[in-house]
Amino acid sequence: MTLALSKLDPLAPRTFLMGLLGALVAAFLVVVVMALLGEYTKARGQLLLTFLTLAPFCLSAIPSSVLLRRGQYQPVGWAGLLANGAGFILVATGIWATPNADAFWKLAAIASIFAASLFVVSWLLLMTPAKTLVLRLVFMVMATTALTALLSVVGIIGEIKLAAYWWPVMLLLFASAVGTLILLAVDRRLQTSTVSQKRTQNPASPSPLS
Repeated sequence: MTLALSKLDPLAPRTFLMGLLGALVAAFLVVVVMALLGEYTKARGQLLLTFLTLAPFCLSAIPSSVLLRRGQYQPVGWAGLLANGAGFILVATGIWATPNADAFWKLAAIASIFAASLFVVSWLLLMTPAKTLVLRLVFMVMATTALTALLSVVGIIGEIKLAAYWWPVMLLLFASAVGTLILLAVDRRLQTSTVSQKRTQNPASPSPLS
């Protein structure tokens, strides 16, 4: 069933965008207050870290929210929002409560890894590749991202400290990041070319600004 999100829906992309901007502004104001007062306190530092943590989680939730808005890949969209929500709550709890339990920080790290991975996957799913080769590359990058997340989680749970294990994980992470950037650039290029071709074929079409 397609999910219809209204403009006032708390899960709408605009909500997370405003959360991102609000968190950055709030973090800036905290820094200004500390600079004016010339005093750093633990509470102010925790407040600053909370806002700086909220900003990337809000950013990471935007692609998942857009998927829900479009009614596409809703399981991925919901998983992304849940991972981002859980990741932020766990990290914020860690900032304020400072638990010493290893299990807690492992859980926070795992939730954050899932949030980051689903951010990339959701972003790629929002693409509309016009070429078969690009579509195949999209699935390859998504598979690489999922494998990176899986290996990272296994390494954290198993407390693997071998460099021989983490180097391939880092290489996969690098490949995922570079592949995502390349795909976004290629997709943007293809969309621009498609728009140019349509304008060439319909030169008499009225301008949207007229």
